[in-house]
Amino acid sequence: MAPVAQPALAARISEPQPIPIWASVLVILLCLGGGGWIMHWYVTSDPLSHETKLLDPGVIPAAPTRTPPSARGNNMAAAQAAPAVRKQDDTSWWVHAPEAAMLIDTKAKPPTIKVINYTNYEFVPQEDRTRIISARRIARDDAVAKSLDLTPDQVTKMRGLTAQIGMVTDPADLENLKNLWTAYDAASNKPAAETALVQALTATARKSIDKTKQAAAERSAKIKAVLTDEQWKKFDAMGR
Repeated sequence: MAPVAQPALAARISEPQPIPIWASVLVILLCLGGGGWIMHWYVTSDPLSHETKLLDPGVIPAAPTRTPPSARGNNMAAAQAAPAVRKQDDTSWWVHAPEAAMLIDTKAKPPTIKVINYTNYEFVPQEDRTRIISARRIARDDAVAKSLDLTPDQVTKMRGLTAQIGMVTDPADLENLKNLWTAYDAASNKPAAETALVQALTATARKSIDKTKQAAAERSAKIKAVLTDEQWKKFDAMGR
């Protein structure tokens, strides 16, 4: 009886089997493809979150734009170029200067100045401005007057102190402005006449600052005197 070659068979079974060439090629291709896809994903994704997104310039939000300095300069120039003399209606004209404005009534003969005001009253102390504004509220709001227990006499006095601060001018300055308006109205060279008118209005405004401040202070004192201290405390507690 011939011996069984079991060890040789076992040796052949335990030897590793070579990988077919086609399988090796397939593995290499898969590795190359996968690596390429990963690289593409990394490059085309947000480096912070690595979330895939389309790199389409059309979907990228545009950066906020600012008006170029040259354009801003043009806008300012346009605003400054607005006419100083402007028609309100058939018989009224506004004259504007950087610091003041006045309303001319041409229906009257000779023309008269109906209104003359500053464009800004910050030169008047805040306390005086606040009290004048408070007087308007007290005089015009019946609920406030009732809450403060104002007498009829107090209401009447307060109503007489609610006018705008206005500009306190010398009569001679007003007469000069009216004459310059008449000259402007008749002038063939409007720009030159307009410049003279605006310059005179500016000079009048600057000259009248102290008188206007004084008038506002005097009116503020009169307003304060209308109410008692207790009434002012109640008003302050109401909030302005």
